[in-house]
Amino acid sequence: MAKKDDAQFPHNGTYIMKAVDAERRTYSEIAERMNVHPTSFQQYRGRYSLQMSIWWRLSRALNRNLIAEIGDLLGIPYETRS
Repeated sequence: MAKKDDAQFPHNGTYIMKAVDAERRTYSEIAERMNVHPTSFQQYRGRYSLQMSIWWRLSRALNRNLIAEIGDLLGIPYETRS
């Protein structure tokens, strides 16, 4: 049985596609920056969960810290350490 908190888990594929659209980039352009085939990149949209390496490469490709953005959705306070 799914835990109550699982309902708050964002659909990763939807989240990254919104991020790409917000940056006004084409999927092909981002796929090239990530060094993946455009078809593979398109398949991410259907994934509920994605590996950290995908988040990492996409963040670098967009020059946007998507990992921190997802962390902010948790609603748990944290401090960044230098």
